[in-house]
Amino acid sequence: MTTELEDKILYMIQSEQLELAREYIFNGFKEGYDLSKLLMYLAFVYEKKCEVAKAMRHYRASLDIDGTNEVALYNLYRLGDASKSPIRYR
Repeated sequence: MTTELEDKILYMIQSEQLELAREYIFNGFKEGYDLSKLLMYLAFVYEKKCEVAKAMRHYRASLDIDGTNEVALYNLYRLGDASKSPIRYR
């Protein structure tokens, strides 16, 4: 995945432009980019939409593909503990 695409996705998520972020993420799926990261980014979108169960499902899916993804692991545990800590994006 290109750094430019990742930066666009993260910018869209952080600026609450979630539908546009989803479009970029789905384009990434079509292009065959890093599946683990794309699933994690989709989890960010669901978390921003307060859809915690879907976010956790996507964090787990990301970890199933890449068990070394520390950002997905951190955010999964953070959600599981109902922590008020903010999302860690990187």
